[in-house]
Amino acid sequence: MPSASQPYLGFEPREISTMTHRAVIDEHASEAAFLWRLRTSAADAPHYTLLHFHKLDMRLIAHLCGLEIAGAAGLRAAQRNLEDAGPGTVFVAAFVAFAMLEPNAMAEVLALLANEPRFDKPVRTALAWQQEGAMRAVLAIIGRSRHVQHRKLALAAAIARRQASFARLDTALRDDDAGLRAIALRGIGVLALTSRAREAEAALRDPDPACRFWAAWTLVLFGDARHCPALMEAGDAVPPLRLAALEMSMRRGDPRWIRGTIRALASNDDERRLALRAAGAFGDPASVPWLLNHADDPACARAAGAAFSLITGADLDYDGLKRPPPDDAPEANPDDDDLDWPDPPRVHAWWQAERGRFTAGTRHLRGQPVCAAQARRVLAEGYQRQRTAAALELSLSDPALGLFPVRDRTDRQHERLRG
Repeated sequence: MPSASQPYLGFEPREISTMTHRAVIDEHASEAAFLWRLRTSAADAPHYTLLHFHKLDMRLIAHLCGLEIAGAAGLRAAQRNLEDAGPGTVFVAAFVAFAMLEPNAMAEVLALLANEPRFDKPVRTALAWQQEGAMRAVLAIIGRSRHVQHRKLALAAAIARRQASFARLDTALRDDDAGLRAIALRGIGVLALTSRAREAEAALRDPDPACRFWAAWTLVLFGDARHCPALMEAGDAVPPLRLAALEMSMRRGDPRWIRGTIRALASNDDERRLALRAAGAFGDPASVPWLLNHADDPACARAAGAAFSLITGADLDYDGLKRPPPDDAPEANPDDDDLDWPDPPRVHAWWQAERGRFTAGTRHLRGQPVCAAQARRVLAEGYQRQRTAAALELSLSDPALGLFPVRDRTDRQHERLRG
């Protein structure tokens, strides 16, 4: 034991409070990157509810908080992972850099984005996830960058944060870069800026097909069904947007035109899966027998089952209506990832028992006629793909609401649902 004259060995409290454990901080950084990648997949997954999504977000946010609390050591850990840059590590580095408002770290992220546009989504999400703080001023500075990729980032993040000003949108609509114009046209719809419908109408003549797409998409979201054919045409010209065109136009178009479009798609073997998805978006129970006829076709059974569930509300897993993958199952289509295989006899029996409560010609969403109240219920209780459909339905019921952000931080989603 030390004598009274010999000081105890140890640390002062102020010294302990500044200590960090590198292994723990590195684990925060690597786990956060992994969870962001997992979250990206979950955002469009057919088996994630808002509750599942929220649990994932809380784990991710906890690791991000650990990096913030660690201060400079947390920032260094996030930056070290950039040596093997991927979407997850870029998100984490960007989040920590902007959360700390560290100039050199922010500049490093922006320089990476200028050279690698594929990292736009993780950086944009990192900006959108920040607390209010100084982000408005930061986005204004980035929005004046000479690099168009930075200006696109700033505008997309401002739209995601519901902070895009009329002046910023108007400037983007006049930009020479078609990508920036397209982001602005989508933002007009997402933010329910119906006073800017005239600008969207003018953009229907834009030489860029993606701009024409988002112009038509916004106008249809505002309730103008006349532009559904133009939306589908623009979607055909930009394959990555084709599904978005289908999901919107099948919900707002003239029913006769919709049925004709579904028949035309169904007549082509290569388009049949798309026809099944279109029928699910349209939501008419009259199409259910046709959907069930495809329940034993390995090439499109899962797409048929998903459309059947979207219309009727039947849960293939919970209601015992699924089966194991058949031995002759073809190579999986990416859109079918995590979808259940319907069991033909069971889904037919379910429909025979339940069909009396469905009215042909009345659009349904998850077992109930489409209306704002049902859309809100699905946003609160449904799976992510069903929630995406519900967000469109809710906005179509009242364009002034804007588009509910089903991929946003779930704590913010809960706030909007309570509001």
